[in-house]
Amino acid sequence: MIWATTPRLALKRHTVEQCDRVEARAWAEAGRTTATLSTRRGRGGMQTVELEWTPSHFGGERPWFLCPGCGRRVGVLYDAGDGFFCRQCGNLAYQMENETRTGRKILKAKRLRVRLGGTGSLLEEFPGKPPDMSERTYERLRARSERADQAACSALHEKLDASRARMERWGEKLVVARNGGGNGTAQTRL
Repeated sequence: MIWATTPRLALKRHTVEQCDRVEARAWAEAGRTTATLSTRRGRGGMQTVELEWTPSHFGGERPWFLCPGCGRRVGVLYDAGDGFFCRQCGNLAYQMENETRTGRKILKAKRLRVRLGGTGSLLEEFPGKPPDMSERTYERLRARSERADQAACSALHEKLDASRARMERWGEKLVVARNGGGNGTAQTRL
């Protein structure tokens, strides 16, 4: 298994948050059947993408892009380097998919703080209520944020405890190695 020996960082895919995106609704001129998109990444240039229209439940129509890679109907195309493609054809992940369990908890706590008008730093004071937000919504988001902060801190404590335990085991192995390892030969490698 090749993937088992590959470092975790090498397995991370580009994310949709890193790519330019185009939504089909931006091309909602009635009767339009194609959209010409300009790529900024990769080879650069123009790309023509077909549009398909479907009826809406309450009247009117909704535009969809037909992905140049797979032909599926999608609402958003991403500039993944070689042109505009859907998320699957561009092999793009969401940011959360590349995060560890601890990283996801920290990211959730940061996003809630930003939504409330803060900087996202867990070390800064909690942001006050934005003027255009109702008190009920603010309190609900504040409670959710406090739970997320607590989960992030707990996950970090677990990680630190595990690291501390590993370091203590390595320290014990190093002491044993420096004292001869019990078999009369000095071993300095761990």
